[in-house]
Amino acid sequence: MDAKEKHRLHVKRYAYDLLDKLLSNREQYFDRFNRLNSDGMRVLRRLNRALMASSLVSPRIVKRIWKNPTYEYLNRIRDCLENKR
Repeated sequence: MDAKEKHRLHVKRYAYDLLDKLLSNREQYFDRFNRLNSDGMRVLRRLNRALMASSLVSPRIVKRIWKNPTYEYLNRIRDCLENKR
């Protein structure tokens, strides 16, 4: 395994960890309407960078995540990523 492949795998694992962090700490990162608060948006920004770097999802989906940062949508994204594994 070359260095680029190792880095890609590391970034992919980082993206999964960030998504799990957001979804497992619902009361910390989401408001009462199930939308991300400011702390959650910081984590989402890092998640979007990691998703783009690892090429896990298309840029269109990353754009949709940014436009609709709700708990239900992020949960659907996690389900889609789990099916890709």
